[in-house]
Amino acid sequence: MKTKWIILTAVLQVMVLVFMAGEREWVLRTGRTLYLRTVPVDPRDAMRGDYVSLSYDISRVPRDLWRGRLAGTDLSMLPADTVVYAALNLSDNLVAELVGLDLDPPLSGCFIRGRMERQWWRGNNNMINVRYGIEAFFTQQGRAEEIERNRRQGSLQIPLEMEVAIGSGGMAVLKGYRKCDLGIKLDLEVPHANTHGKTKRSTGAVISLVNLSSNSLAVIDSLQALALLPDTTQWNENVKWNWKSTPVRDPLRVVLLPPGQTHQIKISFSDPFWSVFKTENGKSEPPTILTNITNDWMARFRFEYRPPDKQQCANLTNSTQIWHGKLTSPVFSPPSAEN
Repeated sequence: MKTKWIILTAVLQVMVLVFMAGEREWVLRTGRTLYLRTVPVDPRDAMRGDYVSLSYDISRVPRDLWRGRLAGTDLSMLPADTVVYAALNLSDNLVAELVGLDLDPPLSGCFIRGRMERQWWRGNNNMINVRYGIEAFFTQQGRAEEIERNRRQGSLQIPLEMEVAIGSGGMAVLKGYRKCDLGIKLDLEVPHANTHGKTKRSTGAVISLVNLSSNSLAVIDSLQALALLPDTTQWNENVKWNWKSTPVRDPLRVVLLPPGQTHQIKISFSDPFWSVFKTENGKSEPPTILTNITNDWMARFRFEYRPPDKQQCANLTNSTQIWHGKLTSPVFSPPSAEN
């Protein structure tokens, strides 16, 4: 009798695996194709073979994108691995952007199914981390390290756009990848070497946007196209950019980049436009410019290039060639170039 139960259990397990493989194959053949922008990390696991580990733009979801029942739910009451649905908006080149996260699938439009990870529920500035089952892209032997090398050219970061098939229920299956048409590089500006042995403090940064495509691309040269983000991987949610109280001062200017060309945007850390503030025990401190940040802030940031949408750019020169999307710089710490 015991032997029969063991055999039955083994058969059921095999049937489950066969069903899962068949479901994935069905999604690959019939699912809707889109691209998710990501940066690969951790290129190799000796126990599992060559793969690229992925973290997506849509993996970390701030409170202002929670929708429906999720927005009104106490997250601490939800069980681990709660299923959620991410509603997506697709650009002309099929790159998906997150427009909302809910406990229920949207009634229309494209969406992807995922599961919440509890460790990102923290404080009043909650950030939900979601995994979609497509966080590992397996490749041929040695191919993962090659992909990892290709996404960086020196300090230039080149995001991957992962090709994904989405089933009718939101299940996602990886199909392939392509490189983003635009790369980003960040260089900190520092004074000449300090002869007194003190740490050199960075005074600003230069954002470089590089056209990696075979066609001309247009970029926006304006503060309206940049944002300052805290590095959420270091739990800096109590440090925020003070942009809401800072008026935009410069117009939208379009720069056309031929293939391989670079456009630079210079940023001064003494500019009040980039002021940030801390929140402690529910109280916000006065805004501070980046050059006045001290090490006790433990603050790390990223710049994000995110030009206005097509409607806002419709009347600009070369509007049809403007690259739209979000591109995040490497992390930096403004007090020092040597941190």
